[in-house]
This record gives sequence, C-alpha cells and structure tokens, in this order.
Amino acid sequence: MAGLALSKIPAVLYVSQLPRERRLAALLTMFVAAMVCYTAFYPLVAPPLLLLLLFLGSFPSGWIFGILLQYLEGRRNMEIMNASLHGVVVFGR
Repeated sequence: MAGLALSKIPAVLYVSQLPRERRLAALLTMFVAAMVCYTAFYPLVAPPLLLLLLFLGSFPSGWIFGILLQYLEGRRNMEIMNASLHGVVVFGR
C-alpha cells in the first residue's frame, strides 16, 4: 500500500502532462514494468527482496490507474465506468 500511495505524487505530474497520443504507449509500458516487477524475478530473488519488488511494482500500477482515469474523463458514462474501475481495484486486492 505504501508503494501505491507514494506513486500518486509523481503519477499526478506525469499523467497530467501526458499527451493524448502517448497514452496507449505509456499504459502498455507501465503494464509491462509492473508485470516484470511482480513476476519475472520471483524465482531468482531471496524472500526479503520480494517485498522490495512488490513495492517497486506498485509504482507503475498506481500510474496505470491514473492513465485509465485520464482516458475515462469527459465520457458520457464516466461515473459508471469510474465506479466500475474503482470496484475492480478494491475487490482485486
């Protein structure tokens, strides 16, 4: 949770300045970065370092949430989609 909370500060700055054309590339990059932290090194590192990987993996995860919210802004059904996205995050953890 600390990684997600700390990721919000730079994510707000980065996502707010992200041009529309680069949203998909940024979303995919953050997704790959999070998955690498969460899965790629698990068999290779000692258990205490797994906490560090979880912490580092939560940074791109928090940014993904911000990019998705930016994508949803201005849509007619934004409230419903936003509530659905928040529900997925809450019940997925």
